[in-house]
Amino acid sequence: MKWSFREIKPGDMVRVKSGSFYHYAICVSENTVVQFGDSVVNPRVDPTSVCVYETDIEDFLKGRFAEAADFDKKELKKKFSNQQIIENALSRIGEKGYHFLHNNCEHFANECVFGEHKSSQLDDLRKEIASGLSHVDVYACSVERFKNFKKLPKIALEEIKKLKNNSSIEQKRCAYGLLDYALTEYLGKKQALSKVKKDKRGKPSMPSCFFSISHTNEMVAVAVSHHDIGVDIEEIKEHSALNPSRNHVICDGENAESFLDLLSLWTKKEAIFKLDNTIDSFIPAKINTNLYPTRTVKLAFNEKEYYLSIAMESLASVNFICLDGVLI
Repeated sequence: MKWSFREIKPGDMVRVKSGSFYHYAICVSENTVVQFGDSVVNPRVDPTSVCVYETDIEDFLKGRFAEAADFDKKELKKKFSNQQIIENALSRIGEKGYHFLHNNCEHFANECVFGEHKSSQLDDLRKEIASGLSHVDVYACSVERFKNFKKLPKIALEEIKKLKNNSSIEQKRCAYGLLDYALTEYLGKKQALSKVKKDKRGKPSMPSCFFSISHTNEMVAVAVSHHDIGVDIEEIKEHSALNPSRNHVICDGENAESFLDLLSLWTKKEAIFKLDNTIDSFIPAKINTNLYPTRTVKLAFNEKEYYLSIAMESLASVNFICLDGVLI
């Protein structure tokens, strides 16, 4: 099976990118699809309320581009006719029993097309885990999105009590609001933020997975993984402390010929500091980026640009998701 950005026709299996995964549906007319759950996961929705329903294509797309499945010869022999696929999808409307791992939107679509209960993306994820290659989801959003988030863990409430600046309080609230969203997307079910604790170094953690948080004036970033992770986001703007002629940031073997190079290096070092519990204090010149797997991307939001970096304990597949702004 291959996927292509082409005109969608009734009877097509279609998908759109949603977080780390794809959301699948069946096109049943020129203007509508049948889908199992919404194409953008709402972390506050109870999975038991998710059902199969018909909706217009614009609601399914939500501003994104859809891909349609193109079947190989073997699959064409196995698949139902387009009319039967449509009838299969329509007959399932109202059905519930959603489960992220065992009964999701891709299972539904494959049952309509082939009569087979399977999910290739979950199979791929299992292969990644089996091969030892970890997976990282990195989310970024504006502070505005979750600035009024209320369901904060105890440690966050204690941190907020010490803050006097409203902007800092909103950043903190948004950080945990985005964490709440990211954990639900990554793990497939709602997580109790009350389980978030701090280790001896003050690093927040929880039993179900590893995560890291970073925020700046207008943006917040959260990274989640089954392996330890560090994240940092910084606005791209001139800073007197980051001068390439100074040597208090660069280690042996590192190179930074411009302010942008140095800022990118700085975000990597911040992420490494959050990752490595053996580093007692943040001294940039003593943190060598060549010793850790890192990834850096640039994103834009509200006429500003940011560097977003992650540091990992081992090589991993990484998915960057911008709820606000775009990668550039």
